Amino acid sequence: MDNIKKEYRELDLFEIFQMLLRHWWIILLSGLLCGLIAFTYSEFAVVPQYTSVTKIYLSNKLTENQTNPTPSTELIKDYEEMVKSRAVLENIIEKYDLRYSYGELSKKVSAENKDETQIISISVTDPNPVVAQRLANSIRDESIKHVTKVMKVISVGVVDKANYPQSQSYPITIKWIEYGILIGFVLSIGVLLIRFILDDIDFQSQESFKTLRFNVEFSGEKNQVFYITSTYPNEGKSTVSLELALAFSDNGKKALLIDADLRKSVSRQLIRTGSIEMGLSDYLVGRAQFDDVIAQSNIENFSMIFSGPIPPNPSEILDGERFKHLIETVKEKFDIVIIDTPPMGSVIDAAVIAKNCDGGIIVINSGQASYRQIRKTKEQLERADSKIIGCVLNKVDASNNDYYYGYYHK
Repeated sequence: MDNIKKEYRELDLFEIFQMLLRHWWIILLSGLLCGLIAFTYSEFAVVPQYTSVTKIYLSNKLTENQTNPTPSTELIKDYEEMVKSRAVLENIIEKYDLRYSYGELSKKVSAENKDETQIISISVTDPNPVVAQRLANSIRDESIKHVTKVMKVISVGVVDKANYPQSQSYPITIKWIEYGILIGFVLSIGVLLIRFILDDIDFQSQESFKTLRFNVEFSGEKNQVFYITSTYPNEGKSTVSLELALAFSDNGKKALLIDADLRKSVSRQLIRTGSIEMGLSDYLVGRAQFDDVIAQSNIENFSMIFSGPIPPNPSEILDGERFKHLIETVKEKFDIVIIDTPPMGSVIDAAVIAKNCDGGIIVINSGQASYRQIRKTKEQLERADSKIIGCVLNKVDASNNDYYYGYYHK
């Protein structure tokens, strides 16, 4: 077996950088557009919030047993929790006849101790700056009453009264614009990278089938009709058949793809069938003539014969005179004919078809077929006096850094 090795082209960081430079305007435009969207949303769709802050100072009451005026960390944390307690907030709701529930009001209130000091900041956020200021002062006063009553060892003093917020605390428009621009940059770069990778994969796939076409052409000057088979279903033989036929048509050859998998065709999933109603099985049983089953595509130099309805006896009609006559006819009308056949591990149809072909290719799923089964498939085809020109190793993990097309030669 001769191996033709094709190196897997790794992504080049410098090439990616050049690609991004070529599309700098897309990245910039995306960033500006997302920044504009963020500005518009923050200015016109989001209700602005205002935060008022008041500060209190905690100290221990000095007694005979307590000589340290600094309260413990636990006592400070307890006070933070009591600021948002039901006893405090429900009194505020009742006192000012607020339309908020306890849960709604508690979400507007926060209390925190920063920098490990004895000062606690009580913040209240509301769409109305006057309400935010009034609530902050009221919650502070109510919490002082409640805490000094419950925690008798604590003394509380007011450091700062609640301020009137001059500007909104949320949303901060400039921040939203910055985030919008950043998101625009990231999204556009991500899309460009995905497109670059997909184009790279598509390029490698096309190059692979060009290599396969090249080797098929060199299998013999008079070789014109080739069958494609596999050992198991789902090894990718139908896709290889289609792409190989397209590779020939791209090279200026009149190519015909025949779907001879009469039992379980997948060609209709790969190609739009349009108005074609007749297929290979119709021709083989005499219900249609040659011109009735040829499907002309919108791809130059590419035509196809679909499988048609599932017959009760596929092997028998494929082994009949009409199939042999079909092969002789397409040889005269086309430069290259690719026949997609059923897997050898299931039925003998491929061996029957192979007798009328100039050569064949076995498609092998790198992670599925075993050596024993592949060898059995090869022996079955050879017993049918079929010429095998090679095999295609399909579905190879590209991360292994290379993949192969191997060809068996007699």
